[in-house]
Amino acid sequence: MMRLFFLVIFATSSSLAADLSFSQAYQKILDLSLRTETQKFNVDIAKAQHLKPLGQFTPQLNIVGKDVQGGDPRYTEHLINLSATMNIFRFGADGLEYKSTNLNTKSQEEKLLSEKLGSENDALVALFTLIRLATSLDVYQGITNNRAELVRIADERYRKGLLALQEVEKLRVDYENAKAREADTFNELKDSEAALNAQLGFSWFSKAWPWTDAIKNKGASFAQEFKLENLPLYRSARLYEESTQNYARAQIRKRLPSLDLNFTYGTTDLTSGLPSTSANYYIGSLALTIPLLDQLNSYSNYKQAEGFAGQASAQKEFLIRELKPQFETAQKKFLNSVDATLRREKNLSTSRKLYDDNFSRFKQGRVTVNDLLIDQTRLSDAELLAIEALYNLHLNFERLCHANGMSVSSDASCVR
Repeated sequence: MMRLFFLVIFATSSSLAADLSFSQAYQKILDLSLRTETQKFNVDIAKAQHLKPLGQFTPQLNIVGKDVQGGDPRYTEHLINLSATMNIFRFGADGLEYKSTNLNTKSQEEKLLSEKLGSENDALVALFTLIRLATSLDVYQGITNNRAELVRIADERYRKGLLALQEVEKLRVDYENAKAREADTFNELKDSEAALNAQLGFSWFSKAWPWTDAIKNKGASFAQEFKLENLPLYRSARLYEESTQNYARAQIRKRLPSLDLNFTYGTTDLTSGLPSTSANYYIGSLALTIPLLDQLNSYSNYKQAEGFAGQASAQKEFLIRELKPQFETAQKKFLNSVDATLRREKNLSTSRKLYDDNFSRFKQGRVTVNDLLIDQTRLSDAELLAIEALYNLHLNFERLCHANGMSVSSDASCVR
């Protein structure tokens, strides 16, 4: 009975998976993305680190209890004290550390937005690759079927003495080659399905391109103005640079004198270990600390912080040099994809008409096998190139959106 229950659940979930639209599958992958989930933890860690310098602006409070027993003369005491310590002045070191951790938190939040774009790219590449291979497999299966039909017709003509055996063998070789290409594409499709299954959690399959009409309608008029500040990856790098610079400055300030306020109130001075002489005890002090030699710890901390700041500046400079050319390349590739898609669709229509006409002539014996093979190769090339154009059209549209720091919605819109 339990086994039957699980079979029913599995069948139901498989049916639901098959019924998922492209938009639903796309959103499901994003919801399950480990890239964004991992970065969310980094944001939480940064927020936790931000609490430490924030606490430097509040006093440190301690309650200390002590049970004292002694003899000759015998005495017993139960003592409790409250002590408070608060920094008054540290040449702005605490403020700089607070600012540093705050900027680091914002940097991690911007990086989370960047990781979401990365998750989108992973999802769309997986979905588009599956559709490309599924539609390509249809083409290769069609080629195999056509070659099989040609072999059948050629065999009939050979038996009637109308075709040489050598011509029949050529067709058999072409047929076997077509079957081999079909098998290779089938294996690639299965690998693609497995990769998508790992991201989605179950199998999903489609042969329909989701955004073709929407993207073609945008066409060459779809232009964007590049602004570096639009990119979360750049904003994250800039904020991180500022964070490391403030942290390095804080390490310098920590090497300077500091002023601290201390206050203790209780029944006795717990540090003396002697019997109390008063019911109440309190002491306040203002301490000036001048660091002289700390075994080079503060200097080492500063030099490390300075190195991290240098790395952050170099990383930001690298992004400045890299991101704009990436956007310009993405824009050119998208515009080229729009043009290629329109041209290849037109070429495919012409190729299909030529092949259909010549296939009818071939069955009537008015066209040679070689002529028909040339037409068939031309048609299959046109079909495969049209599929590649659609794949590139969708992929380059997505990458153009991402290159300008925008997300891609399930209805083919670039949004911030």
